[in-house]
Amino acid sequence: MKKDAKTKRMTITVYRDGKIICPPGDITALHLKDEVVISKSIEFYNDPEPCFIHRGAVCNRLYEEIYAALRDAFVMKNVIDSADLPEKLRVWLDIKEPYSLTAS
Repeated sequence: MKKDAKTKRMTITVYRDGKIICPPGDITALHLKDEVVISKSIEFYNDPEPCFIHRGAVCNRLYEEIYAALRDAFVMKNVIDSADLPEKLRVWLDIKEPYSLTAS
């Protein structure tokens, strides 16, 4: 697949008190809590000590869910406050609250 043919991902910026705390980037720039990755590795692969392959697969699945949820949320608003995110996303993301997200 050519690079041009890839689906364009939204760029996410994370703010707290009007200051950027996570520079603009793809959603993979948002850190997932390690305990969530391990929990999901156990759920998906029965693997409590995931190798980089399982860890990467778990992260990809979680990022796809996050991407879909944020894409749908950004249709409604330009800025999303952390309190407005689905609870599972607030649990998954390793960002201290409160924060807001913008997309471009």
